[in-house]
Amino acid sequence: MDLLEIDTSHDGDLIKSHYDEINFVDLLVEESKASVKYCFKLNLMESRGLLDDFSIDYFLCKDGRVKKVKNDSEEIYYIYGRENAINLNKRLRKRLEEYSIANGQEYKTLDAYFYPYLFLVEVPKHIFNYKELKYVVMAADDRHDNYVVINESGYVEVVEDDYEFYPVRSGILTSYNGYVGKYSNGIFAKEFTKTFLALWLTYLETKKGVTSDTDTKYEQLSPKEIKDLIKGIINS
Repeated sequence: MDLLEIDTSHDGDLIKSHYDEINFVDLLVEESKASVKYCFKLNLMESRGLLDDFSIDYFLCKDGRVKKVKNDSEEIYYIYGRENAINLNKRLRKRLEEYSIANGQEYKTLDAYFYPYLFLVEVPKHIFNYKELKYVVMAADDRHDNYVVINESGYVEVVEDDYEFYPVRSGILTSYNGYVGKYSNGIFAKEFTKTFLALWLTYLETKKGVTSDTDTKYEQLSPKEIKDLIKGIINS
């Protein structure tokens, strides 16, 4: 990695001021077959106003540089597969850390970090149900903070880390609150089965990752009605 001699007098603004000088090209991998793909936005913690164009942001591009481009730009780099994306995210963070240290600073994650955006590539066939969700939730460890997620194949998981790399995810389920684990009695699963089905349908329709905070127009439908719509997408 080539490093430039730069003014580091404004410590908090190092990466914000020189993001376009950092080269990530050696970290990029060629396109591979997968059911999901990701792009990465560099979050520089900038304040934005109502009149700002939110379709323009700092994206990792195909030439290995971060550029301020529209979110549908053909310059944006996409990586395929969840594990590939997780590994790339770790390497991107390490590169930012190396750049900061080489310029006499401590890297502070909250000042600048990459965030993944997930997109559907191939529609999975599996449709989860209450029984599956309950089993996974009750098998989880309540001693840790957890997230209930739906993976790219349509199956339920409970994870502690890397939750942002899944197509559908809950908010944080804090430890020792009985949300998951053998003493939870599946209460979470019963309450959220329809919510997650509605979110899964929204993901399949929009082809973008969603969270439990995502507005969906399907929660007024019954689980059967939602599943029928999901089957329609699978079979189309």
